[in-house]
Amino acid sequence: MHGSKRSFKFPLTEIPIKCPHCATLLVIATVMDTIKFGQRTCPACRKRFIIEHNVPRKLDDSLKKPNASVKPVRNARKSGFAKQK
Repeated sequence: MHGSKRSFKFPLTEIPIKCPHCATLLVIATVMDTIKFGQRTCPACRKRFIIEHNVPRKLDDSLKKPNASVKPVRNARKSGFAKQK
């Protein structure tokens, strides 16, 4: 007896939003009812933006690159304690 293959299709929801940069109408197809958090690029102006709870927002410059005063950590130890001999 062969196992039956079930074909289950998720219904697509089309969410109309506007690009926060150029106000172009975009339709996002998703299997969710709301987009909790997502990042997209507008096909018209090629700028990135985020979508939070179906609300498009411009990406802050602070999210694009770290602050200049923040330096990468090298040779960081997992614990804060120095090795004892």
